[in-house]
Amino acid sequence: MKKVIIGLLVVAGLLVAGALVAPSFIDWNNYRAEIATEARKATGRRLVIEGPISVALLPTPQLSVAKVRLANLDGAHAPDMARLDALDVRIALWPLLSGRVQVSSVVLRGADIELEALADGRVNWDFSASGKGAASSPGEASAVADAVRLDQVVVSRGRVSFRDSRKNTVEKIEAIEARLAADTLSGPFVLRARATVRNIPLSLEMRAGRIAENRPTVFSGKIDLTDARAQAEVTGNLVTGRAPRAEFKLQAAGDSLAAVIGALAGGGPGPSALDRKFTLRAALAADERNIAVNDIDLAVNGTRFTGAVSARPGTVTAVDATFAANTLDLDAWLAASVGKDGPAKAGSAAAPGAADLQAGGSASDASFALPDDLRLAFDARIGGVTFNKGAMRNVTAQGQLERGVFSLTRLAAELPGGSEASVTGRLSARAGKPAFDGRAELTAADARALLGWAGVDHGAIAADRLHRASLRAGIGWQPERLELRDVDLRFDSTRIGGGVVVALRERVALGANINIDQINLDAYMAPAKAAPAAASSAKPGAASSGDGLGSFDANIRARADALTLKGMNLKGVSLDGTLAGGDLVLRALNVADFAGGKLALSGKVAALDKAPLPDLKFSLTTRAPDKLLALAGIGAGLPAEKLTPFALDGSMSSDARATKLDATLAAGELKVALKGSLADLATAPRLGLDFRADHPSYVEFVRLFLPDFTPRVAGRGPFALSARAEGAGLDLKLDNVAARLGEAEMKGAVTVALAAV
Repeated sequence: MKKVIIGLLVVAGLLVAGALVAPSFIDWNNYRAEIATEARKATGRRLVIEGPISVALLPTPQLSVAKVRLANLDGAHAPDMARLDALDVRIALWPLLSGRVQVSSVVLRGADIELEALADGRVNWDFSASGKGAASSPGEASAVADAVRLDQVVVSRGRVSFRDSRKNTVEKIEAIEARLAADTLSGPFVLRARATVRNIPLSLEMRAGRIAENRPTVFSGKIDLTDARAQAEVTGNLVTGRAPRAEFKLQAAGDSLAAVIGALAGGGPGPSALDRKFTLRAALAADERNIAVNDIDLAVNGTRFTGAVSARPGTVTAVDATFAANTLDLDAWLAASVGKDGPAKAGSAAAPGAADLQAGGSASDASFALPDDLRLAFDARIGGVTFNKGAMRNVTAQGQLERGVFSLTRLAAELPGGSEASVTGRLSARAGKPAFDGRAELTAADARALLGWAGVDHGAIAADRLHRASLRAGIGWQPERLELRDVDLRFDSTRIGGGVVVALRERVALGANINIDQINLDAYMAPAKAAPAAASSAKPGAASSGDGLGSFDANIRARADALTLKGMNLKGVSLDGTLAGGDLVLRALNVADFAGGKLALSGKVAALDKAPLPDLKFSLTTRAPDKLLALAGIGAGLPAEKLTPFALDGSMSSDARATKLDATLAAGELKVALKGSLADLATAPRLGLDFRADHPSYVEFVRLFLPDFTPRVAGRGPFALSARAEGAGLDLKLDNVAARLGEAEMKGAVTVALAAV
């Protein structure tokens, strides 16, 4: 009997040993088709194993598979939902023999998971509709989870991406290196991982308690953004089941808020003004219907920002945000920014000009659109902002985004000088480009203080000017165009209305239609300063301060009901002209009341920004020539009543060689005509002019200059003088001189050589 029992034990041992050893001799690669079939039954997807399969029970049970692919949903972006370079699973033998599953290690190498929400609403991680296997009950699933222990799960070279085809967005988690341990599949869990999210390297340590349906699971974690020099800690609880929800608190701190913002934006240094230490605290709560971030407390550079954000996911996600701060020392922030970056230089990115505006327009060639599946409402307030050594108070920004249109309800602030400014408007997409339409208002009790704060030098303006002022205007903006319409600017006793359009291109162009009721320009202009001695050495025709006129084009229509300039009171002033390529086309410059008369000017001035070459027609008429002559400084002693009516008409045209002049003057009964050319007036003058003057009475003509003139013999007859004047330098020659003074006549030539004097 003893031998029989020993024999049975030997046979049983051989059978057990055979069962343990036999799998090592089976070629599991021959069962790929069966494995793929069972996988399709469970998931509804095609499973392909391209690499070798090996199974062994001794010395420990293990499974190794290489080159595995799981197919994606039909219509998904990628053909495979999951790809795996290699999978190794090891299970402890003795616990297995006692009915417990203790997984010693699971190693995933080169796992690449593609998660996707398709445009038709399907999600590729949902296998419930495609898998045909019998579903286990919650109790059975919990029992299985409790029976399995994970000593170590290792992920190497992992990658997970999430694609939302409805929004055409992709988020990626790359370079995943992770280790996970769990007492059971239901927890508790310990996870340590490193990964790259949006090009941001980060490390993660997370601990979570046991997961039980409809019961809270406590968790805590630490995240370290190495490159951004920032850390974050979270603590809270998570509830799974029919009504999942999460509640946790966040604490974050770092050496540079700019580095964090730059990292979250996909790389780059971030705003240099925010390159400073920060702390952040917040409480977050989320369920199936709402996500709320409350008790936000952000401290940066001595400034605290508080606020809250809530979101309601859905077909149209609704977000509400409120933020507030007591004070913000913007001067200190900008000073720190300049200290790090150096002062801004002209032409640099910090000092945009016309070229930058054009570049901005080019960038907008890409299609622009605001999301129509997001409704955003925000309210931000700052009690006081210190900027440019002045205080802005009650800074408010309110607005909302809905149906692809952003409405700026209010952007307002109280500025220095008892000023208030506000902007409202709408930002939308127009032909694939951003477009803003709105309105701006500004009122100032002391405009001088406001200008001083803005850095505008007003020292040359009379002290009694620029106090109360207001501005109202409509604003229209697109990358290639800026428009100010319905302008209403008022200061002192002046009111200016109209509109301005600026074309923001490589060569800036503007159009303006301006109406002024009255303005005293003398009160707002600095007195002329004597030219420095060095200016006398400037070459004739050299470009002066007008150089800037060649850098832009303009089309201007302007009218002033009353205007004071250099002591002249002008009324009914109108201008209609175009500046293009440095050339001025003056369609009309009219003055309805100029020194008691009327002035009309038209024509063209070429090369206005360099050496101006006028080609103009002019007309000046007045019934008060004394005012005109006094303005010219030549009216003393002349009997104005005998010069009425007064009319001056003519034209002048210039080229590179000379200026041609053709003018006629009618002053009372005196008629004067001048026709010819002038050249090199600034250096060695040259002239060639035909001159003619006529008066029906030579006595009255002389009395224009000598009122007491009485000829010894009663004189009759006209006054007439004509001549051809030619000269170069200080030499002057009068040819074809013909003069008549009453009954006396004279003909001949006269030569004047001033150089010999």
